[in-house]
Amino acid sequence: MHLLVTGQERVFMSKKDNRTRAFMFTIYPDDKGFLEQLDRCQNITDYAYIYHDQDLDSAGQKLKKHCHFVLYYPTKKSIEQVSEDTSLPINMIESYNSLNTALLYLVHNNQPDKHKYDPKEVYGTLKSKLIKIYNQVNDIDENEKGLKILNYINDSQEYITFSQLVEWCCLNGYFDVLRRGQSLFINLVKEHNQLIS
Repeated sequence: MHLLVTGQERVFMSKKDNRTRAFMFTIYPDDKGFLEQLDRCQNITDYAYIYHDQDLDSAGQKLKKHCHFVLYYPTKKSIEQVSEDTSLPINMIESYNSLNTALLYLVHNNQPDKHKYDPKEVYGTLKSKLIKIYNQVNDIDENEKGLKILNYINDSQEYITFSQLVEWCCLNGYFDVLRRGQSLFINLVKEHNQLIS
């Protein structure tokens, strides 16, 4: 709020805070300087990005491959500040009131007419948060998570350490099920490794 004095009147005017913490922009891999832009943005704050190569336009034609990039700051920023940080023009940057909404857009979770991307295709420090949100929103139950862990073990063509399994579960939002069924999964990993050797 700020005070506006006109003559003898004092009028309080509210100043809308247009700053937020979550932002998204799109960049193209065939643009000059793409790799430098990608590297710069990975060193600003928490982030997640994905390549979209299956999107279609309204006529059903495949769109040019592009990269959606989400930045999430610890404190509120304006689009102008993000433009400075990223060296992108202001008109390329979208602000989001909800980090969850921005992250779910990366995989087109709430976009029924668009190609659905797998959360595992996302890169960055916010990937595990996206997977957790995705699993909650899509209500993946304990049995499905257990099957996904089992499939990860069975599909592996190499020896698996338990720490590798823990890391995979953490990155994919399945650690809760792994923790509760730890002895079972330890035995499955041992069984898998015996078959591999």
